[in-house]
Formats: sequence, C-alpha cells, structure tokens
Amino acid sequence: MHHKSLDCLNAATGAVERSGSMTAAPSYAIVPVACTDDAVYCPLGGGIVQAFSRADLTSRWIYTDPLGGQALSPVTVDGNLLFTGFWNEENEDAAFVCLDANTGACLWRVVRTGGFYCTSCRIEGAYVLLGGDDGSVQTGTGELLCLDKATGKTLDSLAFSGDHRSGILSYAGAYYFATKAGVLYQFRMHAGELTLIHTAALPGAVTATPIGYGGNVYLGVQQGRAGAVLVLDAHSLQRVRLVSVQGYPQGEMLLVDADAPRLVLTCNTPPGGLTVVDPESGTAQALYTPETGAQGYCISPVSCTPDGTLLYKNDSGTVFAVGHKPQTPQKRTFIQRLLDRIRAFWKKVISLFTGGKR
Repeated sequence: MHHKSLDCLNAATGAVERSGSMTAAPSYAIVPVACTDDAVYCPLGGGIVQAFSRADLTSRWIYTDPLGGQALSPVTVDGNLLFTGFWNEENEDAAFVCLDANTGACLWRVVRTGGFYCTSCRIEGAYVLLGGDDGSVQTGTGELLCLDKATGKTLDSLAFSGDHRSGILSYAGAYYFATKAGVLYQFRMHAGELTLIHTAALPGAVTATPIGYGGNVYLGVQQGRAGAVLVLDAHSLQRVRLVSVQGYPQGEMLLVDADAPRLVLTCNTPPGGLTVVDPESGTAQALYTPETGAQGYCISPVSCTPDGTLLYKNDSGTVFAVGHKPQTPQKRTFIQRLLDRIRAFWKKVISLFTGGKR
C-alpha cells in the first residue's frame, strides 16, 4: 500500500504486476495488508477497511466506521470474520470492529476511550482477546478484554499499566503480552475467565508481540535511544539474557530455527536495515544495510517467503527483498550461511504441511 494504490509486486524482481485503487491512503502505511486465498484486506485512514479480489485487485467492499480514526491495528481474519481497530487520540473514543469478511457488514463494535493503536487481537476458539490504549495522555490503567466472538460482549477483563500496542502470545500453557509502560503480563484463560499468573518489570517499552521458543520468551525493548532483545524464562519470567541492538525493535521480530535459534529484526533508527541476534551467545550484528538513498527509520515487521527471502520496508519508501546469490563454499560468510538456514527452515515447514509435495 502506498498513497491510494494497492500494488502486487513480483517477488523475484519487485516489478509492479497489477494495482488496485484504494478509497483512502493508509495511516502511515506501517500496518501490512491481510491476505487470504482469494482476498486482500486493507486498513485505511478514516476508520476504513477495503477488501479487494486477490486475483485482479478489484474492490469488493468498503467499510467506514462512524468514529473514523487512524487504521493502525493489524487486520485479523478468522474464517468468514474480520477483526481490526482504529485510533483517534490518547483520550478519545475509537472502535474495534468485527466485520463479515465477504460483505463488509459490521457484526459488532466495541468502543473504548483511547482506542486501538497497533493492537493485534488474538482469536481463541469462541473468544477474542483484545488490548488497547489506556485512555490517558499519561500512563494510566488499561484493560485486556475477553470478548465473546459471536456478539462482542465483554466476558472478563484484566487490568494493565500503560498502552498495549502489540499482539498476545500463547505459549507453554499461558498467554503473554507487554505494554509501553514496560511490564510483561502472564495469564491464563479458561471458559472466558482470565487469571493473572505473574508480571515482570521490563527495562523499557515494548510494542512488538513477544515470541516463545525453547522455554523462553523473547521481547524487543526500548532502552533510551537504543534498544535490546530481552530473553526471559517463560515460567518464572526471570531474566536469562539482554542483547543490545542499535535501536528500538518496534516491529514484529522473526524467529528462525535452523541449526540454532536466531532473531531477525528491524530497529527504528537509521539506516533502517536488518539485524540478526543470536540469543544464546548474546551477540547481534547487521544482516543487511540499505544503500544511502534507501535508508531511514523503520518499524516494519520482518516476513519470510517460502524460499527464504526476507521482506520488509522502511521510511525511505523502499520495499526490500533480502537474499543472496550462490557462491563457492570457501567464500560464504556467516550472513550467507544464516540465509541458507532460513531457506532450509521454510522448506522444512512446507514439507511438514504438504507431505513433501509442492
């Protein structure tokens, strides 16, 4: 998405293969589109969601929320249902909506003071877990909601400090989320009832969804003008390791498990490249640095294609596809070997889901 155009790019060359016309521009274009097998859903400024045919990018329907707002929350698709939220100001009302994915009809809305800024809901069976802003210009008290997926009725809530501006992790028999106030929350849900287990004070704000792996929880945290990847024990929430990186990792991180776990992430500071973190050794290094004309701040999530190509964008207005050209074994660098591992990992995932058929 850029300006009022939805573009489909060739994955190998970056060339625009087809385009669709959007009714409005996205809010800073920091939230990716949501795709299904046959549709593309775009969160747009003014409290708008627009659906397109994936085949030819023709518009299918447009929803406009009565309260408007910036469309900064990801779109979550669950079967024939679509969920997303909007944001106006720290202390103004905005809505979270459940739409019919086929028609755009609004099935229910939840209006909260503070709204929903970069807040990703989690669908768990008949329930929707949802955070949001705390409704205060200063740090206040917000609520994590457990909603009935069919009606939007609030079944239970859990108080938290600050703004919740990321997603919710399900791992090791519990749920985890973190806030801009620098607190990690661990809780359980049973039959729509929420129970707090532990909290942990963090060294800074968090706006990326925690990642669970190998008995640990990984978080990107702010540390002044810089940042770090914090590793906590998933059960006790005790600190295992803190790995400093160049800037604040505000976008969603990508965990790759090939020979050993690695985190690939962006930092919201120039040059706006990719960083790879080895959480076991506690080291971080640049994976990719853009050329001078393509540098900028970056809060983009990192995604990966089935062949191991890493995709992201930064504030220069550039979309990047990061890979490498094959070289002779003796000339291969650590970064090239890592990209090989990413490719091997995704081939393994595809094999597991397709029975070895492609």
